Amino acid sequence: MNRPRLLVSALLVLGTVPVVLIAWAATATDDDPALVFAPSSFAPLEDTIDAALEAEGIDAVDWVFAGSQSLVAQVADGAPVDVLITADRVSFEAAIAAGFDGAGGRLTIATNHLVLAVAPGNPGEVGALADLGDPDRLIGLCAVEVPCGRLAADALDSVGVGVVPSVDTRETSVRALTTKIASGELDAGLIYRSDAIAAVLEVVDESALAHVITVYQIAWAADPAHLGFAGFLTTPTFEQILLDAGFGS
Repeated sequence: MNRPRLLVSALLVLGTVPVVLIAWAATATDDDPALVFAPSSFAPLEDTIDAALEAEGIDAVDWVFAGSQSLVAQVADGAPVDVLITADRVSFEAAIAAGFDGAGGRLTIATNHLVLAVAPGNPGEVGALADLGDPDRLIGLCAVEVPCGRLAADALDSVGVGVVPSVDTRETSVRALTTKIASGELDAGLIYRSDAIAAVLEVVDESALAHVITVYQIAWAADPAHLGFAGFLTTPTFEQILLDAGFGS
């Protein structure tokens, strides 16, 4: 199966909706690495997964990381994806509806839950979910188009009843939001547990959000150029990588 080779990937933000722009050339062959679309929350795992693939003699892959909604948009535009991972079922089903050939196999591979992460040293003295409503603090959430944004909205509607967040920014990926918290641009925000661990961020009031969970889905094409990576995602090695990174099973 010949497919275009990924040449360039970039992330643009148009208003509040991110668009991943990808350029392809029509000269690729079956020897090209598998093209894997994965959510931003998987980006901190790239080096660890690549090292594990090499150790197990599995071909390397080409990664594209972005908010799940951006990945779905690229699927709809005809991106030649071999393996698709999304951070929630809504995005996964949208990608299938947009034309992704997920007939090769579909799995639930992990869970993640939200945490209230604070800037280094906790300068905003954030101690509980209720503090998200304080207009004197700098608060960030993911945009509602993004899985972590949808999950945050669900959390505030249920766990955080009565909390109306004073939101200073809504980011287009959990990775972007995590970066702003880690740099001190924000006092606090709702991000995934795995991202907080990767950025070595303090979390507060964790028990309040422990059951606010999202489910990661994976699918691969019926006749992908490479099956090795898809098979790796079902191994104990990959499961341990996720657990070590703060994901749930």
